[in-house]
Amino acid sequence: MLSAFLDGDLDRTETADVRRHLENCVDCRSVVAELDEIRQATTSMKALEPPPVVWYRVRDEVSRRPSRPRFAWAWAGAAAAALLVAVYVGSRLPAFQVRAAGPEALLSRSRTAASAELTAHYREYLAGVDAAIAETELALAENPSNPRVRMAHLEARAARARTLNQLYAGGD
Repeated sequence: MLSAFLDGDLDRTETADVRRHLENCVDCRSVVAELDEIRQATTSMKALEPPPVVWYRVRDEVSRRPSRPRFAWAWAGAAAAALLVAVYVGSRLPAFQVRAAGPEALLSRSRTAASAELTAHYREYLAGVDAAIAETELALAENPSNPRVRMAHLEARAARARTLNQLYAGGD
């Protein structure tokens, strides 16, 4: 709901309700500030365009028929390698100064009727996202101008904001 509020997608009544809530809720104000910061940072980033030779190679590779069957596990290895590269690159983005309140504060006041198992799942997921954010911040300290690292960091921050937003909305 907070993302929809920032995007202007709520009707007048919902917008007024969110504004009233934000006046009294430090946690949600922090989430809104973090979402707004992410949006501003991503709109100022330029899209990366590979050189033309890359497109020629892609076309050539796609048009070639495989000489032997490909196995699904080979793709899993490639996906794992890509994930490792993304985490490494993402860890090199500069740290943002605005922080949302800890997930414990939000979880303790969440109006969700979710089970203890779902709450534990959110806590575990947020811990993983926070670890990814910490890694991307370390990478950013080493290489602050790397756009891929910056993007990985922004994606991790956005994942955290989405999760906190889901918790606020009741865990759906």
